[in-house]
Amino acid sequence: MNQEFIDNVYYTPTHEELCYLATPPLPIPDTPNYVVAFAFGMFLLFCNEMITMTCGQGYNLLDYLEKKTSSYVKDQLDFYFYNENNITEEENKEKETDNEAEQDATDNSFKKYEDKYLEEFKKLADDIVLTEEEVTKEIEHRPASRDHLEKKLELEKDELKKKMEKFESQIKDVDANMMGDAENAPRKSEIILNLNRALKRLSDDLEKLNETIITEEDVNTASREFVINERLNGLKNNIIMEKTPLGNVVMFYNNSRSSFEYYSDSTIPYRYLEVLGRKYVITYNCKRIYVDMSKELEEAEKKLAEKKQKEEEERKKQEAREKGKSNSIATAEEPQKKNVFAKFKTYNKDTSIKAAAVPLDRPVPAKQTAPQEEKVVKERANRYSFEGKLANFSFLKKVDRKAVDKLYGLSFAEFKKMQKMQQNK
Repeated sequence: MNQEFIDNVYYTPTHEELCYLATPPLPIPDTPNYVVAFAFGMFLLFCNEMITMTCGQGYNLLDYLEKKTSSYVKDQLDFYFYNENNITEEENKEKETDNEAEQDATDNSFKKYEDKYLEEFKKLADDIVLTEEEVTKEIEHRPASRDHLEKKLELEKDELKKKMEKFESQIKDVDANMMGDAENAPRKSEIILNLNRALKRLSDDLEKLNETIITEEDVNTASREFVINERLNGLKNNIIMEKTPLGNVVMFYNNSRSSFEYYSDSTIPYRYLEVLGRKYVITYNCKRIYVDMSKELEEAEKKLAEKKQKEEEERKKQEAREKGKSNSIATAEEPQKKNVFAKFKTYNKDTSIKAAAVPLDRPVPAKQTAPQEEKVVKERANRYSFEGKLANFSFLKKVDRKAVDKLYGLSFAEFKKMQKMQQNK
């Protein structure tokens, strides 16, 4: 062994020298975005499969996420509403009386909650203003509205004709069944007379319908009502949230039921629901769906006054007729002759209980009370439907799979037919 070999054996390079002499390592590449998205999708599918296996076929990840989101939204709303939803009915009454006492004591000029939104409601226009899209839709729907009105008119005519045929057959049956029956002749004539009167009324109504002409104004009105009704149907997705003195309320309008539907953890009286209804129509500019109770009361009082006036006039006419009859009868009667028989005195003619020795245990006849005044009855009123607690209300609209995915509503036969068409192509 030479000296160089011995020196190499004894010499050991340091770590720094080895690092300097070695080639640098390659950098670790970043994970591509599509790989991350694919991994996240696989993770969601795994979670969905696990939930389905654990909870059953009726559950999936979407339902789980919806429940979690609903609970989170509810918690946030409870925080927004100051967490005043757990109030009992007794606490409601106590709180209401306390609030009214505090309002009367502190400031007499302070408006009550029942008068809230009154000024804004009075300024709101009665008629619904259509948007440009709705005006275009209304113009496009006019031919369909005309067809609908014509069909409706024809149906009314056919219905009247069927009723007339029914009465005519009844007249023939009565005439045939009671023919030759002399005892029931007056009854037969009376029945036929009543049937002929009803037949005459139907004939007059049919004649009016035959003279009816569908005008352009009728078509325009029907088209406008169709567009407005579609807008009112969409109000089911528009909600309001209000903090009342008795608790929190979520409300929306259901046009199919013509009712304001609301959710609340408290028992809300009608006078507070009226305030919520006013807020709803102000928020979404739909005064048409709200019944103004002050106007309804005025109309009801007016009709009641007209009814009383009409009854008073009828009573006076009746009294005048009776007075005229009594005068004519008095003039026609001859003066009564003097009675030749003596008129004896009347003893024990008192019909009272004590004088007639009536048993004291017999009940005394009830005294006649004065007739009560007629009450004002409103023909229309706002309708409110309680749908449940706030926890039962879902702020997320459920997806209609048949509307979103047309293939979801396919039957098996349609699916096989679609496959054959694709194979033929």
